[in-house]
Amino acid sequence: MKFKISLFSLVSVLVSSLAVSSGSMAASEVKPIVLKSTGNMSIRSSTQSAFLEYAKRVNDQAGGKVKIDVLGGPEVTPPAEQAEAVKNGVIDLANISFARIEPYFPEASIFHLSRVSPWKERENGFYDWMNKLVQEKMGCYYLGRTLVNAPFTLFTNIKVKKPSELAKQRIAATTMYVPFTKALGIDPIAIEVADTYAAVERRIVDGHILPVGISRAFGMAEVEKYYVAHPFYGASNLGLLINMNTWKKLPEDVRKSDDKRK
Repeated sequence: MKFKISLFSLVSVLVSSLAVSSGSMAASEVKPIVLKSTGNMSIRSSTQSAFLEYAKRVNDQAGGKVKIDVLGGPEVTPPAEQAEAVKNGVIDLANISFARIEPYFPEASIFHLSRVSPWKERENGFYDWMNKLVQEKMGCYYLGRTLVNAPFTLFTNIKVKKPSELAKQRIAATTMYVPFTKALGIDPIAIEVADTYAAVERRIVDGHILPVGISRAFGMAEVEKYYVAHPFYGASNLGLLINMNTWKKLPEDVRKSDDKRK
């Protein structure tokens, strides 16, 4: 149910008023606004399922006026370059890890710490605040979260029975959980998600931190023995960003529909 409500909120941003945006013009005469989009991981990954469903619903319900063209994932735009790509309009829409936008404003680093649902974030002002920062610091528009209830888990090849035994382990990490790992005495090693399997297999690191679904998709059980059964950061950190110029090109009533919904 939570997935459906969150997804409906996202779809309503682009779709709710499209039926009246072109007056009496026939659908066959309207050229769709094509939004080039990418995911932060392979589109076959479970983390992209809500993003793909969102794109499908927009395309199905937009009456041919807006079309989201999912070009792919990291093979199209490397994750480390996606924030700059959507900022500069190289791509229009990105399902992106907010860890990638921390260089633009440090407040993005708290995105994964939320303890409330996406719809509660819209009620309590968090969504508006974050969207304001995204607009001011990146020139983009924040549409909403695409992944919730997907906590991170620590996997390792060194068996531990208590937190102190994690100290000095080398764990593949991204910026979002560096403070967490350092607090446990872990040595965080910057490794791109796509390179995690090879880094563990070659013993460059002792383990990694990712949601279980992603770890399973990468076959991490082939190169790791243990996991710590204490997941964390359940809010995840994936969200949809659209280039501001692209956002402004959408029909005015479509954009206003988002304000009414909020």
